[in-house]
Amino acid sequence: MKFVVFILFAVVLFVFASAGIAAFLAIKARHASRRRRTVWASVLCGALLALTLLGFALSDPGDDGWQGAAAMTIIFFVGTVLALPAAWMMSRLAERPPPVGDTFD
Repeated sequence: MKFVVFILFAVVLFVFASAGIAAFLAIKARHASRRRRTVWASVLCGALLALTLLGFALSDPGDDGWQGAAAMTIIFFVGTVLALPAAWMMSRLAERPPPVGDTFD
């Protein structure tokens, strides 16, 4: 049960990281389209997950190189797909103007 809670907490933090990267890209790359910012945020989060778990793939000295590469590719694509909804939502929210001055509207 503790492992399931840990995995769920890690997924939630990963989704928050995806939204944070999308918000950062919305600030720094304002000229880029929403689709491009979303793709870049999800790809960066997928790479972040793959690089985080790279030590596990490289730790087994007995396996072949292709198995570790295949595992990292699968982890990268799963992380990218997992980060896509949060990056898309934050990219859309970042295009809205700030709600300043419309308190009594």
